[in-house]
Amino acid sequence: MSQSLVELYTPNASWKALPAERRQQFLDGIQTGMGGPSSLGIEMLALGETARSVERASEHRFLGIWRVPDQQARDALLAGSKASGWYDTSICQAAGMY
Repeated sequence: MSQSLVELYTPNASWKALPAERRQQFLDGIQTGMGGPSSLGIEMLALGETARSVERASEHRFLGIWRVPDQQARDALLAGSKASGWYDTSICQAAGMY
């Protein structure tokens, strides 16, 4: 049975200080390092900013929603993200709901 993975992100000062080109290089490196999530049946459904003006809004700035075919694919996605440095405190604060 497919599952959804929702992650909330807040970039920190180190990430904000990076030039756009360096940010893109980092994101491209994550994609490469993970071996292409689509090969595991993982699908990104949404990536964008959170709404800050709604009642009870999240304090996180960005949202990613993934569809994964099973728990193994979800765990591979999370492991790939961690190995890439995405969750490193020098890049962003992240929270996940699985």
